[in-house]
Amino acid sequence: MKASARALISVGAAALALGGLTVAGLTTGLIGTRPGAAVPPTMFTPETYPRVDGSTVTQPLGLAFQRLFTGQNVPDNAVVFSTTDPAYQNLIDGKADLILVTSPSADEQARAAAAGIELEVIPVVNEAFVFLTNADNP
Repeated sequence: MKASARALISVGAAALALGGLTVAGLTTGLIGTRPGAAVPPTMFTPETYPRVDGSTVTQPLGLAFQRLFTGQNVPDNAVVFSTTDPAYQNLIDGKADLILVTSPSADEQARAAAAGIELEVIPVVNEAFVFLTNADNP
């Protein structure tokens, strides 16, 4: 029997299924970071919050999740991710419960399979490049 590990594929905010709860349209402004903003009921205490890792670009999203799901005012510098490939290795090694990353590479999939881990990939958002230029730019 293979163990299962969860990789959340994301570089933005859309929807997240974590512990059976779905949160849509997440932004840091919606989760109590503004003065007077309501904080929703929490799922975790700081002690029971899952070990989350990911790519550095998803650190703000990870911070938003931790604030939302614990109801705590987590300091901005409290969430530090290890980057994509090390995050996958931490998930495979059992050092992370959930990772916020891009889709696994063939190498990351092979390492998980070799360790008897079946990755459960939950797509959250598709990436895109948006180019903005000045109207006078030829």
